[in-house]
This record gives sequence, structure tokens and C-alpha cells, in this order.
Amino acid sequence: WQDAEDSSQLWSTKLDSVPQTNVLIQLFMKRNIFCLASGEQGNSRKYYFYARESKKGPLFMAEVTISIQTCNLSVVLRVKNPDDIPGFQKIFSETLYCLEEEEESETVEL
Repeated sequence: WQDAEDSSQLWSTKLDSVPQTNVLIQLFMKRNIFCLASGEQGNSRKYYFYARESKKGPLFMAEVTISIQTCNLSVVLRVKNPDDIPGFQKIFSETLYCLEEEEESETVEL
């Protein structure tokens, strides 16, 4: 994961709430981004995702950390070629946006 030859990019955002693990994993899976591992570490949840454009395409890795207390989400994206990061970041960002939409649609107002 921490291969010095890989290119990486860090970015973060604030979520309205901490998503349930199964919801987050399923949402990414719909976009062919798969979870290798997940778990809680202190007051944070960590997820490790991977994706590949095609059988011989570049491998994308993402480490996602969500603070349970503050709902801050940070993502470290890793890929061999730095030119591949913007496309993967776009898909990842769109997926997180869909997560927030799904959570809003599950909220019932009285």
C-alpha cells in the first residue's frame, strides 16, 4: 500500500452523518470499486478499496478514513501513473455524492 513508486493524492470532505459500513461498501461495489478491508480504529472507521478499469488497466487503491465524532472523511488515492488520478477521483467523488443523496432519501420527515 505504501509503495514509494506510487502516485498519491489526499483530499477530504465533511459528511452530514457517518454512513453504515454495508451501505458505503455496497454503493462503491455498484461502481466496480471493491472493499479489501474495513474496521474501526479508535474514533475512526477505515476502508481500503481497489478498482481496475480493465483486466490489463491500471490498478487504483483508496484508503478512506471517516471520523465518527466529526463526520470528516479523508481519502488517499494511489495509482502508478499520476495522470490516472483525476478520473478515479471523479468517480470516487461522484460515489460519495450519491451516498449523501441516498442518506437524504432515507430520512423521513414527520
